[in-house]
Amino acid sequence: MKKIFTTLVVFITLSCYCFSQEPEEEYNQVVKGRILDKDSKTPLWGATLVVVGSKPLMGCTTDSSGYFKLPSVPVGRQVFKITYLGYEDVLLQNVLVSSGQDVFLNIMMKESFNKIKEVEVEAKFDKDKALNPMATISARTFSIEETNRFAGGLTDPSRMAQAFAGVSSTSGSNNEIVVRGNSPRGLLWRIEGIEILNPNHFREDEGASGGGVCILSSNMISNSDFFTSAFPAEYGNALSGVFDLNLRKGSDEYFHAFVQASVVGTEVALEGPISKKKESSYLVNYRYSTFSMLDKIGIKVSKENIVPVFQDLAFNLSFPSDYYGHTTLFGIFGASSSGIKAIRDSVNLTEKENRYEELDKGNIWITGITNQYLLPNKKTFLKTVVAVMGEDNKMSNDTMDYKFQDHNIYKEDLTYRTLRGSVLLNHKYNAKHTIRSGIIFSREEYNLYSSGLDFETGTYRTVFDNKGFTYVLQGYMQWKFRATEKLDINTGVHYLHFLLNNNNSVEPRMGIVYQIDGRQSFSAGAGLHSRLEPISIYMTQIPQGDGTVNQQNKKLDISKSLHTVLGYDISFTEDLHLKAEIYYQYLYDIPIEKSPDSQFSVLNVKQGFVMAPMDNNGEGQNYGIDLTFERYFTKKYYYMITGSLYDSKYSAGDGKEYNTMFNGNYIFNLLGGKEWAVGKKKNNLLGVNARILYKGGMRYQKIDLDKSRISGSAVYIPGGNFTNRFADYYNIDVGVNFKRNHEKFSWILSLDVQNLTSRENVISVKYNRYTGNLKYEYDLLLLPLLSYRLNF
Repeated sequence: MKKIFTTLVVFITLSCYCFSQEPEEEYNQVVKGRILDKDSKTPLWGATLVVVGSKPLMGCTTDSSGYFKLPSVPVGRQVFKITYLGYEDVLLQNVLVSSGQDVFLNIMMKESFNKIKEVEVEAKFDKDKALNPMATISARTFSIEETNRFAGGLTDPSRMAQAFAGVSSTSGSNNEIVVRGNSPRGLLWRIEGIEILNPNHFREDEGASGGGVCILSSNMISNSDFFTSAFPAEYGNALSGVFDLNLRKGSDEYFHAFVQASVVGTEVALEGPISKKKESSYLVNYRYSTFSMLDKIGIKVSKENIVPVFQDLAFNLSFPSDYYGHTTLFGIFGASSSGIKAIRDSVNLTEKENRYEELDKGNIWITGITNQYLLPNKKTFLKTVVAVMGEDNKMSNDTMDYKFQDHNIYKEDLTYRTLRGSVLLNHKYNAKHTIRSGIIFSREEYNLYSSGLDFETGTYRTVFDNKGFTYVLQGYMQWKFRATEKLDINTGVHYLHFLLNNNNSVEPRMGIVYQIDGRQSFSAGAGLHSRLEPISIYMTQIPQGDGTVNQQNKKLDISKSLHTVLGYDISFTEDLHLKAEIYYQYLYDIPIEKSPDSQFSVLNVKQGFVMAPMDNNGEGQNYGIDLTFERYFTKKYYYMITGSLYDSKYSAGDGKEYNTMFNGNYIFNLLGGKEWAVGKKKNNLLGVNARILYKGGMRYQKIDLDKSRISGSAVYIPGGNFTNRFADYYNIDVGVNFKRNHEKFSWILSLDVQNLTSRENVISVKYNRYTGNLKYEYDLLLLPLLSYRLNF
């Protein structure tokens, strides 16, 4: 705590010095963007954009391609109003304009149902609505500015989403998320409209959807969508939630760069025009981190004694064309390593746990090309995405003898290569009818090896040793029908076919929104969803009584979930909003262990292998209510209060119903922040943000300590499957930042502190076969992150 106090004193001293050095000048920056029809993506020629409150009034109109440019907008928070004949007005609140960085706004406008009454529609800010026009419920858009602002978010979209209603985490050291009681493995990640592999460093094991750090820097992300239930028909292979990320385009007119240095590493980004004439651009971002600075001052970011290391590179190249559509080329590359090193001290070698070693290495890469082409009829667009991606995960476990020699007890080497293509066709007939359809093709290649020492028999066992490939085919059709001025109906169907075992899933979807009046709306959604298991589960070699092995799990069916949800929204004022949703999810065809005495279900698995024969006789259910009371960021402050009450159950081979591992029953979040414009010309910004989290503890299986000591491994008490829960989890995160604008550049000094009170939250308990005792694992304690960023 003394070190944190010292850091705060230094931060405040630097900020005060910055105030005293404030010059007299007033600075301006370029604001550009494009305005399109939300459904057809047609450019809106002649749309008007004005800076609200500017004197004299500042504004412009779009050209024939929908582009606009305001060359000299004052730095600071600005509000923009966009109008176009026959369309509903749009209001963009508190857009941050900074020196040294262009602002590019992608604006989607909704056509008025009755064009004659267009002038009566008031501008409003719908941050709670998704970018995807087919979304009706349980969806929300988020911005990069929010990702950077929320306390505890650490500029990571996954961590930011943990503040949303119905969303939780398994631990502070991992960004995987639990959506409405579902396993994190049910989450779908998409970038630029196509499904991708888990985009995180320090992925814990096979099938994980999260990790320690997102590979994609927040500097690369544009406004994106997050779904928690009843997704539109274009989203397949997802049971719990969807992250649909969009990449930011680089400046097509000026060169910009930023450099960020922090206690966890360094980040550099470059962007600028490839050809000003053709308006093409590039954006490149590189990060390198070792966490070594935190380790040197005694702050541990991992329970392991090898300091974690990661690096990543991302790029996005943009090539717009009036003839061939808009083409982009993007790529993401990441590498990380961590582990535990044995203590090479003869005194400590008497303790078996000190002789244990583990080394984890992970690499992931994703490259793709996209093209969005607007057909000559100006009502139809075609979006094509082709991506090649892969990941390599290696892990080895050793034990060291008294001569300091290592002996391998486990080895894992998992390699995946995927070729995936997606074609989306969208046609808007008129203001009432829009149809969207598409196909997705995936070729998934795998090379899997896992073997380890069986401590009961003293022999090595191969879990799987397989190499091959398979295919996944998906298709969908959606219809958006604006039945009346107040009623929108979205219907669709998704189809998934898994060629490894020729199982398939037909999934109807439906969503309804009824606008009661200008302030209130009612929404409902229902749909069937499915998720494939990691390929390693199908390939696991199951020992037979005659000494042979087979792959019984290869024929497993696809897990399915029926989502139903009802919602109510009310806007008390332009910036004050309440949203309530009640939901029920019925999960079936869930893989469980094929045994009448078993309590195992994959619904309790976050990551890892399953080495038992399974069938699809498992079931589960999640139900609850989510509440969000939010004041949007206006007048220099914001707050959001979210609360969730829920229950998550499953049934396994013994036919009994149990709590799932993720059934915390309740979650409460309170977050907010205040910003002050400071300096003689009010050009600079000082911000303070905070978040309080309180939730039910994780469920766990109670261990019979006496029987575990006899057997040498964990023995669980029968019938006690996840009936126990750790103490309630609570956490306080705070963030302070100061932004200074100069004529040609700006800089930001930030301090983020996770777990301010250093609360010891228990997240797991294991039996330590070396000591014969239980070992409790605690979440991260107080973690300060100081950073400095320069934009120019």
